[in-house]
Amino acid sequence: MDSDTTPNKVHILDATHKKPGSTGSLSDNPTIMIIAIGSRGDVQPAIILGKHLQKLGYQVKIFSSKDFGSLIVSQGLESISSGENIRALFSTEDGVTLMNLGHKQSEFFEQQQKMYDKSEFKGTTYDVVLACEGADAVISFNNMHLGITIAEYYDIKHIELNFFPLSEVLSPGETRFIDQPASEAIDHLREQHFGLSRLSDVEYSDACARALRIQAYSRHVIPKYLDVPENVQYTGFLYKDLDGSWTPPASLEAFIEGSAGLTPTIPGKKIPIVSIGLGSMALHNPEDFLQMIVKASEHLNIKVVLLSGWGGIGEGEEKPENIYCLEDAPHAWLFPRMDALLHHGGAGTTAEAFKSGTPSIIMPFWYDQFFWSEQNYTLGLGPKALDKNALKLDELIEALEQALGNPSYRENIKAIAQNLKNENACESAVNAIHAHISAIV
Repeated sequence: MDSDTTPNKVHILDATHKKPGSTGSLSDNPTIMIIAIGSRGDVQPAIILGKHLQKLGYQVKIFSSKDFGSLIVSQGLESISSGENIRALFSTEDGVTLMNLGHKQSEFFEQQQKMYDKSEFKGTTYDVVLACEGADAVISFNNMHLGITIAEYYDIKHIELNFFPLSEVLSPGETRFIDQPASEAIDHLREQHFGLSRLSDVEYSDACARALRIQAYSRHVIPKYLDVPENVQYTGFLYKDLDGSWTPPASLEAFIEGSAGLTPTIPGKKIPIVSIGLGSMALHNPEDFLQMIVKASEHLNIKVVLLSGWGGIGEGEEKPENIYCLEDAPHAWLFPRMDALLHHGGAGTTAEAFKSGTPSIIMPFWYDQFFWSEQNYTLGLGPKALDKNALKLDELIEALEQALGNPSYRENIKAIAQNLKNENACESAVNAIHAHISAIV
């Protein structure tokens, strides 16, 4: 069932939401709440994890923004949503500004605080805590502070998922600072509405040590750090196609297989094809980026599958025959059919790029995207990252030439893709979660 609820504006707990006493054991039908408030890159791994946990007999609920309720339900899981439509929020001028400040830390945090204060997500945070009543465990994605609060309030187990090595490269205090606006709001809720004290840095670190911390990325692309605590488990990437049929448009298949009106530079050779898409990210001037793509593709004599995404690149714009535009397509289907990729470097997108064996150009916006763009270049899987705020046509052309023409990129990423085939991340993650929840403390 998909239950969309309005954020609770009256922050007063009634009797049904008081902290229950701990029984010290699991209920007959153990319930796990997965908190995945974000883009599809957050929700898709939540669904994948939830479906595997269901097979072990767990009841699984996913708390997300309203954008993804129908997707979650279509996969046989219960959806709970509250607050704003996150796609609509990201489409506002404030949202686009935030995305384009990712390289300026202080300005980014100021804009994040401004958006948080103006939006309904404060109410959403409150609703998330209340929605976890009756759960035996909570799984939070890159939001340790919220997960700690829920686990403490209901006296249940906590699992934190990270999609890049946050807990290895930063101290608990630094990871807490990254989500400072939300952390301030959570501490306020702890004091005012849940009868809990604000978390000190020591208490935060202790809670981090008690939680199971799953690192959902592959050791084939990030080497394991030394002296990792016992509560940190490495699983590999969780991103795979969801159940359900996706049939590509016949016109897309024809575009991929055909010449799109172009004449091969070398007679008899296939016209190179590139996928370009920025996922949930948005540019201030998508029209300028589209024109740059048009000119670069014309110069290089290549075809482009343009994924318009949340930023709407190319939507409603006239485009030449060699550019095919659609909002989105499953990366696991599309990427292996491409000769090169240009994307924003989100964790899920980058994981699918690694698995596809296709070289990537990354144009990062914020958070872990800068990390993945650097990792992509360091591993020799693609050229240096593009700067979205100062991108020039000749730089785009050069990056595409390198991604398409440097044989070492393709050799290196093919080797990575082969290694990733041997991982079973979902099984590893689910086994670790089950052991953590079942352990008697």
